[in-house]
Amino acid sequence: MRSSVYLTLIGFWPGTAERSLTGRHGKAPFSKAVVKAHAVSYADHLIDVPPLLEQFAFLLVKDQTNKIAGIITVAALAAEYGATARPFLLIGDLDRQLRRVISRELDLTEVIALCDPDGRRKLTSCDHWGTATTRRC
Repeated sequence: MRSSVYLTLIGFWPGTAERSLTGRHGKAPFSKAVVKAHAVSYADHLIDVPPLLEQFAFLLVKDQTNKIAGIITVAALAAEYGATARPFLLIGDLDRQLRRVISRELDLTEVIALCDPDGRRKLTSCDHWGTATTRRC
């Protein structure tokens, strides 16, 4: 369930508030610092949040009693994504580095002898190596 409330940005997000307050001549009324805030519920699916954040820059989160319980920002979502994705990115980077070292130190026939001796994987070049291949070597 989405609803709208108003949130004053002064002191909350200085950069956003400053941009909202500075008009063409560096002055603007206080009302320019107030923006319409959109809310999402705890019950909303997380997959629906990124497009809303892209559109509104922040979202208020309402709990089961419909009270505001938190705020989601683009920065918070990016930090959470980074923390979640980091191990997978590191594994991918290690895999690329390991492939580079193996292909530099061993020729393809040695790799096939070590990683695919029965020929089931049908390795024909270093490009066909997957993470499973580098784990077997």
